[in-house]
Amino acid sequence: MRKPIGRIAVASVLVILSSTFSYAQKISADEQKLVDYIDAHKDEATALLEKVVNIESPTENLAGVKQVGAVFKAGFESLGFTARWINMPVEMKRAGHLLAEKKGTKGKRLLLLGHIDTVLRGEKFRREGDKAFGTGSSDMKAGNIVLYFALKSAT
Repeated sequence: MRKPIGRIAVASVLVILSSTFSYAQKISADEQKLVDYIDAHKDEATALLEKVVNIESPTENLAGVKQVGAVFKAGFESLGFTARWINMPVEMKRAGHLLAEKKGTKGKRLLLLGHIDTVLRGEKFRREGDKAFGTGSSDMKAGNIVLYFALKSAT
C-alpha cells in the first residue's frame, strides 16, 4: 500500500508549478516586435549562420577568426555602426577583437558582447529539420546572429 504522503507531495508540486506558470512575465509589445522580426527573417539569419559556420575559425586560425569578424563588421556597418578590428599583440597568438559602436544621445546605453572564434575545428553547416549543426553554430555564432538581428530590427 502506498503512503498518502507521496500523493500529497506530488499534488503539492503540481499546484506550485501551475501557480508559477500563471505568474510568468509576459513579453512587452517591443519584445514581441523583436520576436516577430526575427521570425520573419529566419531564412536570412540561417543563411548568415551557414556562411559564418563554414568559415574555419578555431582560436589558433587567426585568418579564419578575422574572416568571421569581417562578415560581422560589414553587417554592423550596414546598420550605421562604426566598426573596427583591434589586433592583439603577435606574441599572444590571438586574432583580436571586433568593436562596433553607434553614438547617440537617446535611449539606454548597451554593451553587447560575444566571441567569434570556435574552440574546435571543423564540422561544416548542416540542417536536420529545424535544427542546425556545425562547429560554432550554437557557441557562439548563432548568438552573434541573434544579437545582429535584434539590432537590425531596431533600425
